[in-house]
Amino acid sequence: MESKRYNKEIVQFGENVRRLRTAKGLTQSDLEAATGIDRGDISRIENGRMDIQFSSIIKLAEGLEINTQELFC
Repeated sequence: MESKRYNKEIVQFGENVRRLRTAKGLTQSDLEAATGIDRGDISRIENGRMDIQFSSIIKLAEGLEINTQELFC
């Protein structure tokens, strides 16, 4: 896990991903198919246990059919 300095932001980002995914009625497997991001990694992202690369943020936004900014709100 990354430095504790960013834990709050990483957890919040993961909660946002989960909220947006479930609002669209998608499972983690659905999001895996739409993004190419492993379902296990999606789970770790949603649970704030994995730092995320910028390219994965873009893939998540495309898979959820949203703007990248929405992942941070």
